[in-house]
Amino acid sequence: MAPSGRYCRSNGGGWAVNLVLSLSVLVLLIAYTAAQPHIVHPSSFEGSSTSGCSTSIVGGGPGGIYFAWRLVKAAPETARSVCIFERSDRIGGRVYTLHGLGSHEDLTVELGAYRFNDGPMTATQGNYSEFVYTPLTAGLIQDALKLHVGKYEPHDPSSTMLKIVDLQGHNAGYSSFVSHMLDQIKSLGVRVFLKHEVTAVRVTRAPTYPYNKMVNLHLQGGSQVTNTHSVIMNLPQLPLLKVLRSSPELFAVDGFPPVLQVPEPVDGVKLYVYYENAWWRNYLNLTHGDFQVGSIGKQLPPLQGRYHDGDVRCLNTNTASSSSSSSSSSSSSSSSSSSSSASSGGQGTETTSDGDAAAADVAPCYGFIEATYTYHDAAKYYMTHQLNQDQPFMILDNAKDPIASSLLLMVHSALYEYHEDALMAAGYADEVKMMSPPLGVLSYWGPQAPGYGGAVHTTTAGPIPPQDLPLQAIRPVDAPIYIANEAFGSLRNPDATLGSNHGWAECSLVMAENILTKYFHLDPPHWMDPAVYAKYVQYPATSVNVSEIHAQHMEYTATNANQ
Repeated sequence: MAPSGRYCRSNGGGWAVNLVLSLSVLVLLIAYTAAQPHIVHPSSFEGSSTSGCSTSIVGGGPGGIYFAWRLVKAAPETARSVCIFERSDRIGGRVYTLHGLGSHEDLTVELGAYRFNDGPMTATQGNYSEFVYTPLTAGLIQDALKLHVGKYEPHDPSSTMLKIVDLQGHNAGYSSFVSHMLDQIKSLGVRVFLKHEVTAVRVTRAPTYPYNKMVNLHLQGGSQVTNTHSVIMNLPQLPLLKVLRSSPELFAVDGFPPVLQVPEPVDGVKLYVYYENAWWRNYLNLTHGDFQVGSIGKQLPPLQGRYHDGDVRCLNTNTASSSSSSSSSSSSSSSSSSSSSASSGGQGTETTSDGDAAAADVAPCYGFIEATYTYHDAAKYYMTHQLNQDQPFMILDNAKDPIASSLLLMVHSALYEYHEDALMAAGYADEVKMMSPPLGVLSYWGPQAPGYGGAVHTTTAGPIPPQDLPLQAIRPVDAPIYIANEAFGSLRNPDATLGSNHGWAECSLVMAENILTKYFHLDPPHWMDPAVYAKYVQYPATSVNVSEIHAQHMEYTATNANQ
């Protein structure tokens, strides 16, 4: 049979025209796609059936993924009975990396968490400082997952802060450690259910089960996950309270555990601004240090950023050139110091990853400057600029979004004015003043961010001491329901006692680790130094009586109410 006439034209021209048109559309589509910011989420897997979920993890943040990873690594035969339920379409929680940004589509932006450290140190930014040591995170990334790392602050020999890098030394994204664990547990059979929001939990009696109780999960849309033996809640405070408010039966005997109200969510913002000409590097040789511009409560954006944080790369160099690479120059938060750096640096001075200065005539660097990274009231200025209700961030397009354009203009003006003296001394003031950043990335973590409720958490004062917060919150009700999240975990003090600071993935990982060893009877990880593990990871032995704690809190509340 001859082919149909619509596929075999006698004049031979119609198919050629259609082919040309198709190719033209394809070329336009490729060009359009290349021009858009490329957002790469950590790899994920959609499970098929919710039956047989003996261990259910609610929330796909670092703590939840780590719990599943440690559990199935120790007992691979349990993998198919481990299920992760995540309300969004991605895994990682407040560890959120964007890739492929900028005109070269090679830059990385960290919207949330971004670093860890493998040695005790006091971290500072502006007027704020805190003691930080994250040995579990460091051991996981370097020794267990064997990811490549680089110094976050190479200009500071005393700094033990690290970040994840690729083989060339460029920012690989902090979400890499989460996605690596996820890939491994997927291969073993763990089921991950994206866009599955847990709205309530119900406890049922199970006389034949060791705990005499099982848990049913209620999902958005009405479906259920039944007969779960254990539930790990990897949720920040506000999303967790939302679920528990819909689960009143949990508190019928002992009342609501007051420990879950001890943390307080804090708004946080990060703003990165992109320049084709990284003028602070090319003209002023500002490769590290921080700066602060403006103040809160004003009509202009308050800035509090760091030169070494944003991803910056330089043309015509085969070595790592992110802005956190080694540098022989210094920077300061004052304009006079900037001027001094400029006079000693000059245009085009670039330091490669091994610390050797490149030739002075290298092509200019391009990339992001961290314009602001701050919390509390200083962050709230940016609340009206992050209007995305589905994600905690927005891509600020200068050419298409008038609100974004207005913000980028104000930020650039503030940056220019702060560096004006140094730029004038270097001879580039007029050029930089006329620049217009084409792109910005703004992440705002606050109550309006669905599924997060805040950037980090602080500890409020009251009858529950800060050092008792994770001990009481880890299993807050008389049921096989456990909590592992930054909101309820704590960093250690210099003497290794539990402190009052939160805000790091370490807090969530350590809670998950203690659930695994205390309640699931796993051995400590072989890839950690036993002495460090015992001192900085393992919680002290405790016996929590939910009824007694609730009675003490009610007595304290009544006493203070009468004063």
